[in-house]
Amino acid sequence: MLPKCPSFSKLSNSQQRILVVLLLGSLVVLWFANSWMPKLQTPIFIWVEREWVQKEINMAMSRNEPDLDNAAVQKHFDWPVPPISYKHLNEATDGSKSIYYRLKSKKDTNKYKLGDVVKIRIVAYNGKKERKTYGGDFWRVLLKSPDLKSSIHGSVTDHLDGTYTASIPLRFPGKAILTVALIHSSEAVDKLRRVTSTPTSPGLEFEAQFEVKSGTTWKQCNTWLPSLKSHMPSDFCNLTSPTNGEPWICEKPSGSACGKVLMYKAIRTNDAQAALRDTGLFVLGKTLRVPIGQPTAIYVSSENGANIPHLPPCTIKASGVKSPVPAGYFINDQWKSLHCRNKVFPDVRTEAKCLRNKSIHILGDSTIRQWYGRFILPGLLKSVHKVKTWVDDSLHKYRGVEAFETDPPANPWEPREAYDQNHNVAFYFAAHGPPLQNGGPPTTMPYISDRIDKIEGGKNTVVTITIGFHLLLYEPYTYVRRMRTIANAIQRLLQRAPDTLVVYKGLNTFTMDEIYPSPCCLSEWLAYRYNEIARSILSSLPVVFLDCWDMTIAHYSSSDNLHPLTPIIESEVQLLLSYMCPHDE
Repeated sequence: MLPKCPSFSKLSNSQQRILVVLLLGSLVVLWFANSWMPKLQTPIFIWVEREWVQKEINMAMSRNEPDLDNAAVQKHFDWPVPPISYKHLNEATDGSKSIYYRLKSKKDTNKYKLGDVVKIRIVAYNGKKERKTYGGDFWRVLLKSPDLKSSIHGSVTDHLDGTYTASIPLRFPGKAILTVALIHSSEAVDKLRRVTSTPTSPGLEFEAQFEVKSGTTWKQCNTWLPSLKSHMPSDFCNLTSPTNGEPWICEKPSGSACGKVLMYKAIRTNDAQAALRDTGLFVLGKTLRVPIGQPTAIYVSSENGANIPHLPPCTIKASGVKSPVPAGYFINDQWKSLHCRNKVFPDVRTEAKCLRNKSIHILGDSTIRQWYGRFILPGLLKSVHKVKTWVDDSLHKYRGVEAFETDPPANPWEPREAYDQNHNVAFYFAAHGPPLQNGGPPTTMPYISDRIDKIEGGKNTVVTITIGFHLLLYEPYTYVRRMRTIANAIQRLLQRAPDTLVVYKGLNTFTMDEIYPSPCCLSEWLAYRYNEIARSILSSLPVVFLDCWDMTIAHYSSSDNLHPLTPIIESEVQLLLSYMCPHDE
């Protein structure tokens, strides 16, 4: 039985006062929690993080292979797997044998109006000229007008029986050319999936330079090492992150303790390329990026056909709606979102007005560092800039945002910052934690979740993030785990500062033409997989997902650079500014 509590009247005066103070204090705490501690309206996977982080730290040193959580991956991305085993090259989808044709053509003409949707049927055949009976092929459907600098890509629906339907919204007038290409057969995709489904990262190794008594020594590191299976845990240095549980293990220097790490370097091998080359499934023009049929001319009149919806401004609320596919199109070299009403900032004055008093954090790899470079003037121009500033001020000429780094680091991957005191704008860049293929001292590899936890946030704070390319050779659960730690950090940020703008920059397409001399990333399908995983994990948070995949795949230049060209970067930044300043002022 529980002991009976004494009545309030039987307590002494001092005891009564203490009890009243405690009760009042509890009420104040409850009121404060309900009134001032913001809560997210949408749930996200809530882990008991302390216990999970400790579990990950302990698991990192396990002598067994890490548990690859395929169910967690399939929850966010599930691509069809061939139901039969691939034996011969002529059993794979053959682009030269496959066909496409338009559906529901208007009286056998190819004339359309703005707002109409062109639909085509793709039928896959193998090298034996046999109709494929299962799906999983990776297609690209484009409608382009290079003369008008206008283009859009089509969404592809897999019917899982060897046929596909592509839909292309018509959003610009004039003559355009429709093309269809097989990027990867289902058999090639399955091979990519298998190559990247091991605990190790095929074709990619890392070493750490340890400081030891005799000088320095280099030792192998990674998220997991095969040598863990045959050696004792005491033979390794467990450098797993104590804040987020991200595993990072290094071999211990001989006869030495786990001392200071001075530098990391990446070592690229041909393991992954060799595994792909021998299949014959990745030969440019034959089994890789193969055009299907002949290009088709489409004529679109300027007359409106179907109703084109009026889009809302680019806000978090608008971003919360499932993104359309395609996410937008180019017209006259300008990106038009189909998700929201993006704006154009045509001159330095309007852009500076949007950026004024903002703190912009740019976190991730070199594809988002291009944003930082877009805003920051090179330090070498600082002395010239002083003269220019004096001239502009003398002529009363308006100056836009001109940010300089106060102390530029020697290593481009070091965290860096730049300021424009005239407009009170601050820019911050930091890369992401290991694995980072560029190498460098540990200071160049802060975890994104740790950086986010240090950001105070607020209505004038913008946090932009991307990660993926440096992890493409790892099995996908490595990426799922990393995105979850980032999502949890975003959630904490939005709890303490709910009016912070958080933008995730989606991954972009890139060519696989140079797969053999450049083992960095292998295939854009791997990037597509990570792009969709990130979209799924972040979908329950009030985060803007900037769909750079559709932007780069649709661009009329067909450059497909891993680092997009300047016009595409400009379109990405203009869309970012549209979310920062969605309303006309």
